Amino acid sequence: MKTTLPDQQQICHGDFHPDNVMLSEAGDQYWVIDWMTGMSGDPAGDVARSWVILMSATLPEDTDPVIRMGFETARESLVEYYIHHYMQLSGITREAIESWTLPVAAARLDEDLPAQEVEQLLKFVQERIRRLDESNDII
Repeated sequence: MKTTLPDQQQICHGDFHPDNVMLSEAGDQYWVIDWMTGMSGDPAGDVARSWVILMSATLPEDTDPVIRMGFETARESLVEYYIHHYMQLSGITREAIESWTLPVAAARLDEDLPAQEVEQLLKFVQERIRRLDESNDII
């Protein structure tokens, strides 16, 4: 039974999501901004945090229902593309990333988040714990 997480030491952003990427006016360059939470750690944990953020993020309550529906429809495809592309570029496995999702999601519950996002995270954490109980392994 696996009981620990990897302990790699590489530069990590700590809060990587679309709001922290700027695109040049010409559309040919990207910059990752907001390195306030930058740290050294396991890159699988960093991408797992991005995954959790993208999967649990909510739109403001007054968002037009059509925009909300488009966002929800595109969310899973966007996240899957991001994870797949990250794995291709980095060589990190899905299993390595997934091993971080439960601790990252649980830690995120300690942040000041909208109630709807907390609800999504709680469901995610409970599902991962249930799977952990069923498999007797780290997920």
